[in-house]
Amino acid sequence: MIDEAHCAIQWGHDFRPDYAKLGILRIHFPTIPLIALTATASTKVRDDCCRILNLGKNGRKTQFFRGKSNRPNLNYSIVDKPDCKKTCLQQMADYIKSNYPNTPSGIIYTFSRKEADDIAEKL
Repeated sequence: MIDEAHCAIQWGHDFRPDYAKLGILRIHFPTIPLIALTATASTKVRDDCCRILNLGKNGRKTQFFRGKSNRPNLNYSIVDKPDCKKTCLQQMADYIKSNYPNTPSGIIYTFSRKEADDIAEKL
């Protein structure tokens, strides 16, 4: 399984060079089923992923499954961000505690992996 397969696309916002090398799996293991997953695949991204990951080659059938983008189990919130980083972290912690006290996970979008790691550590 290759999760976040769109990371193989060089012009994507989350390109990771190592993902572009995963096409070698199909070459070395041609009979093993392979699944590539992404939640952000336009038709062009899907086709590029198939090309880069060597899916659908050598007579292998490729199947595509698409779900709805609007998933009722997800909730989105946009909140004004305070200028002070410490105040921002406290606001996030307060929001999580008051709205999701028994929820084991959630997503906070950040601009970088470093920022995500920093926020996770402080929360």
